[in-house]
Amino acid sequence: MPTGLLLRKPTPDLSAATRPDTFGSRLATRPSDRAKSEPTGLEAPSAVRDGQHPASQTGSPSSVHKILDHQQRFQLSEPAHRALSDLPGCFIVGILGCKRVGKSTILSHLASNPSLFSPRTPTTGIDLHVTPERVVLLDTQSLYIGAGPQPRSELVHSIRMATFVMAVCHVILVVGDDAPDQNLMTFLRRVETVRHRLLPIAPREEARDRCPVISYVATKCKGGAFATDNYQAVAHVVSESLKGMRIRMTGGPSLEVAFPYYRASPALEDPSIAPVTSPNVFLLPVAPSVAKHKRITLQDLMIDRGVPARFEMMLKHLRNQVFVTSRTPSAERPGWRAWFGISEREWLKGAARSWEILRKADVAGEWIRAGKG
Repeated sequence: MPTGLLLRKPTPDLSAATRPDTFGSRLATRPSDRAKSEPTGLEAPSAVRDGQHPASQTGSPSSVHKILDHQQRFQLSEPAHRALSDLPGCFIVGILGCKRVGKSTILSHLASNPSLFSPRTPTTGIDLHVTPERVVLLDTQSLYIGAGPQPRSELVHSIRMATFVMAVCHVILVVGDDAPDQNLMTFLRRVETVRHRLLPIAPREEARDRCPVISYVATKCKGGAFATDNYQAVAHVVSESLKGMRIRMTGGPSLEVAFPYYRASPALEDPSIAPVTSPNVFLLPVAPSVAKHKRITLQDLMIDRGVPARFEMMLKHLRNQVFVTSRTPSAERPGWRAWFGISEREWLKGAARSWEILRKADVAGEWIRAGKG
């Protein structure tokens, strides 16, 4: 052995999954960002910035990743980056609604994991989850829909978050209690106006290709709400309230797709008459409330009179329709390819840029101008 040669155990090279120089920290520590006096809003979690590797950051598709925290900072964390794919094609499903309407419960069933998004712990900001079918789910903080000429800080945050969801999601589930809330419908109309003022669609992209599919989901419906006349009345209110918006209110989750007898169309009797297309409206019964140690009784398994199916079966119908929403790219329509053809990681980078625009914009002023228009 040569004299003076010190043999040491080689230090293993850190893999991409544990290297402190993370995807989020690289973006958050650029020289241009350090030169700014105000927070950038694109920050990695403190554990990642300090070079630590939290045990919970597994990058597994079964994990829930925070991409927008309670301080309105967009989190480009490495676990979320690893959970997303570099392959072409993405499909983003978001959800909007006020408090205690069942948003987390619906998304948990869409993910086939009833305990994934806990309804007992209110969501702050926006959480991301990727299903095995490569569907990206966004669970959002409850909306605050206030009244008054000047929007409060809670309302401004809700406007900014709803505008973001409207701009980056392919399918949006708007959740409400039973009958449509007119204040919620008015809120969506103004948010759609703010979205196109602050995040306009590029001229090369067709507006119809970048419009999200919106479906109104009414929860906690009793047996009488599932009557055909009542369903058609709800569909009419939703259609009239959202008329003229640059969204797609057909071709998405609808109760009449799962149960054709809800279709109010003379085509059922006369095939020569074109069917009437109703807006995307889905009704869900009251979710069964079973305590942890409670014995399930026959009463728990029964459904109200008039409800087409049990709660779990209705959610399966909703899940199937959400996942089969049309998203096939077309060579003749470049806007469609740019909307669905990018990878999930490219989508995340674009979402971060969109949030930065919204964070720095005068959202309150645009909200007031949208109300006057």
